[in-house]
Amino acid sequence: MYETVEAGLNQGLNERLSRTDLNKGEYGGRYKAIKAKPKDKLRNSDKEVLYDPDMYLYRRGEVAGVTRSGFIPFYWGYRAASDEIAKVNDAGIVKSTVADANGNLMTRGQYQDKKGNRLDAHFAKPGGFFANATNNIPDMYGAGFHAGPDARIVSEYRLAGNYTYPGDAPDRRYFVLAAHRLANLISTIREIKPTAAAESHGLNPKHETITVLGHSQGTIITLLAQAILVQQGKRCIDCFILVDTPYSLYDTDGCSQTAHAKLKTLVDIVNEVTKTPYTIPELAELLVGHEKYGGRTGSGWTPKQGKRRDKSGKNWITFDERDNRGKVYLYFCPEDTVVGLKDMRGIGTFGVPDTVPGDVTDQNKKPAAMPAMDALKGKRFFQRMWTRMERDRNGDGRPDRVLVGTAPAHVPVRMQDERLTPGPERGRSMMGSAAAKTKNALLQENFARNNMRFINGEELKPPCDPELYGGEVVRGGPRPGHADVAGEVTPDDVSQNLALGNR
Repeated sequence: MYETVEAGLNQGLNERLSRTDLNKGEYGGRYKAIKAKPKDKLRNSDKEVLYDPDMYLYRRGEVAGVTRSGFIPFYWGYRAASDEIAKVNDAGIVKSTVADANGNLMTRGQYQDKKGNRLDAHFAKPGGFFANATNNIPDMYGAGFHAGPDARIVSEYRLAGNYTYPGDAPDRRYFVLAAHRLANLISTIREIKPTAAAESHGLNPKHETITVLGHSQGTIITLLAQAILVQQGKRCIDCFILVDTPYSLYDTDGCSQTAHAKLKTLVDIVNEVTKTPYTIPELAELLVGHEKYGGRTGSGWTPKQGKRRDKSGKNWITFDERDNRGKVYLYFCPEDTVVGLKDMRGIGTFGVPDTVPGDVTDQNKKPAAMPAMDALKGKRFFQRMWTRMERDRNGDGRPDRVLVGTAPAHVPVRMQDERLTPGPERGRSMMGSAAAKTKNALLQENFARNNMRFINGEELKPPCDPELYGGEVVRGGPRPGHADVAGEVTPDDVSQNLALGNR
């Protein structure tokens, strides 16, 4: 994911800033080079790398003379304490009797914690455990996920697939550590002492513009990091893009925060990020020829507009420039089945409605609705919808992809001929269809037919015609008026080890 994001960001920046020199780093270069070797040529050090794809497959490096990028991948996750690892004399629920030289149990060559969760070669889990995700900030300080009857059914019948194990999970304290690390990274970037040459041109890191593109649980970690920065009296990031966030504005089961508290927390943090947009440097300083220009733009860029080639590469497109400092964007996808779980009900699937239901209490059985988007839209909070559904956008009866970046408007999340579940209703076989329906009924929160969302992200000229597929071996896709079918991807080496190591 990091590689795809960095490549796209650099492509976009090159186009937007009239540059050609921004290029991504290299991911997994050493791992891929070793894997390409004949097996009889592998040294012991090579075998150690191949045994540890979690460490090496996604590791970023820079290619001398090629890589030029402002992208910083932020890695975080969980590392099991010694007493949490399944061992010969303290196995927990792990049934394997195979162990390494130090007595650490191994299931099909993989380490596990005492709850049956697969651990990597360093007894860690990059990104933490799937089942430990939260839809709010306070739960990140608490106990880990406990598998109830539904989760046990999902695990027993592998309804979540071979790579997801919804079992008991450890305390979530590693989320909080990640938030503190991220806050520290943000403040450290701005505290670097500039070189004399940079300072003479007004290029001081304390003015650095920082945008965070967060995904899934990383979005909630980023929200907490902003609260930490505010508590420390430091400046928040300039722009925040939440993608597929599990953050919820609803009252959900097993959650320590009310819907009102979740909403207020989000509004308050958004307000801290957006209330005083930072204005140094001014956009005019980036213009070619300005004394503080610093090589940041090309000759085709101005503070008011830029230009780029269209998809054919033959024609020029002129687009409006804008300053995104002091803004928060939500990118939500109504087909995100993970964030669409009943116990999650995240805005990464459902978007932010104009209002959300109030909390029902013994004293108030019919609470008034609470302003959600109605409260956020005045605080420089924007949302865009990225959907796999296809709709007749030209009135010619032909289904087309739903454009991103049309003029702000209230938009239906589901049309009359579209399913109300986030996930597909049908599989590629009778058994697959039965499994899809079971998962939807057991796990998914549905849309209502009249659900509308105020899509207020700035109009793009021209709008983006999104490609939401990539890398599938068997491609899925919507069929208006029918159920759509999920695609299938080839598992990478980390995913294969997850399948081997989860109980």
